Amino acid sequence: LKFYFTRLAELLGDRGEDFTFDVAMRLYDMCLLDYARIVLSQFWKGMTPAKFAENRAHMNKAMVYRDVRSALYFLRRLDRAATRFEVEFEKENKKRKRDVAEAPENHSEH
Repeated sequence: LKFYFTRLAELLGDRGEDFTFDVAMRLYDMCLLDYARIVLSQFWKGMTPAKFAENRAHMNKAMVYRDVRSALYFLRRLDRAATRFEVEFEKENKKRKRDVAEAPENHSEH
């Protein structure tokens, strides 16, 4: 992914100065999680080791449907992506709670 990002950054030049690798990876993780909704809810429905083996010869199917190790790697990658957003959301929630607690209307004098 770093190669593709570097090439895109070269093509964008100054127009892409705010498009950092971290921004690109965040968007990639969002897309990965969205794709996972379909994989997990539709394509893996009823999946068994025997079905993975049966799919192995179908070169038109992605590796996550043909190879158990690839599927397990995909799940680990999903976990990392989901953890990224859990941490991000937790930080945002803590900040929001702190901002609410520090708001002037919450510090009325009695």
